[in-house]
Amino acid sequence: MKRMMRAAALVTLTWGVAQSALAWTNLCGYSFPDSYDGTGPTVTDLGGMGNNSTVRTNVDSYAPGEFPTDGSGGSFLTILPSGVTNVFKTNATKLLSNDKIALYGGYVMEAWFRWNGTPNGAMRLWDYAGTEVLGLDGSAGMLFFGAVNGYDDATYDWRDISTNGVQPNVWYHAVGVFDTQGRTVEADGSIGGTMKLIVDDQLVASLFWHKGVYGDNLNRRMCVGEHPEVDYDGCDFRGLIYNPRVTLGIPPLPLPPNPPTGVSASDDLTNVIRVTWTANPSATNYIVLQNTINDPSTATPIGTTNSTSFDDVVSGTYYYWVQAENEFGVSGVSVGDVGFGVALRLPGAPDNVAATDGTLTGLVTITWDA
Repeated sequence: MKRMMRAAALVTLTWGVAQSALAWTNLCGYSFPDSYDGTGPTVTDLGGMGNNSTVRTNVDSYAPGEFPTDGSGGSFLTILPSGVTNVFKTNATKLLSNDKIALYGGYVMEAWFRWNGTPNGAMRLWDYAGTEVLGLDGSAGMLFFGAVNGYDDATYDWRDISTNGVQPNVWYHAVGVFDTQGRTVEADGSIGGTMKLIVDDQLVASLFWHKGVYGDNLNRRMCVGEHPEVDYDGCDFRGLIYNPRVTLGIPPLPLPPNPPTGVSASDDLTNVIRVTWTANPSATNYIVLQNTINDPSTATPIGTTNSTSFDDVVSGTYYYWVQAENEFGVSGVSVGDVGFGVALRLPGAPDNVAATDGTLTGLVTITWDA
């Protein structure tokens, strides 16, 4: 797992291009001590939608902790859920209902965390209704992001994506994404989407799944650091959580772009093959690869452009692929296409060239076969 720690203020952290009908918005987000000063029950939402939370009644106050950044820290305050210490849950219920998710095109759960090594089996960073979770299996050092399909106990069907290798006392930035890619709520109340798990700006797992309506039917709240309704000790996070946030819609993600689509190579141009593809809004440049055989693994990069076409000055048959790139890296290789450059055919030398010799005064006549 690549270690790449970058501090970011809660209200200024942004990623990629929203893919939904409505622009993405911060559903709720909390930062300390701005959200909570250690007195009273209210944890103030800094996300802009007023989704305040309430501290669990048997806690004291937020705890000072190390700020997750490269080499510096100390003065920032973090939430410290640990058994009977700070955890909190939203006042509102059904914040991630499927109708909202369809309207915005998905949701994102996010938090920085530092686990203290306690081997709790199903610790929560974020939990919606007990059915959609970004969490950590402390018995295996496994970060996971999952959702329940179904609409009641009889149809309960959980799927998650995960990554191993989480170490105690190390800061990680975890992001769970559910992207509907324009899908709508289905007849059974569920909605399909691609789940993605991102750790320290690296995509580590993805899976297509359905978020069922079961959690919505339970009419429960969301919670940071524990299960939102049931006091399962095994669900209590043990360690530090920093800047937890949930968005409706998909913010720009810190990932390389997807491979370009619609790659096409021309077949009818003289001494050139024009390669074109569909624009990718996450890309800043494109890399064009060429080969004389249909094998992208041995293809050679022949140029980079920020447009969606590239002219290769060649004649004959060649195969082409395109990669997209942005500040976070280079995509995989696209589906390829074969192109043909028509060679410019020069006429042959004329035959039977002859010139007159002394037969015309001041003039030489040259003739040849047509």
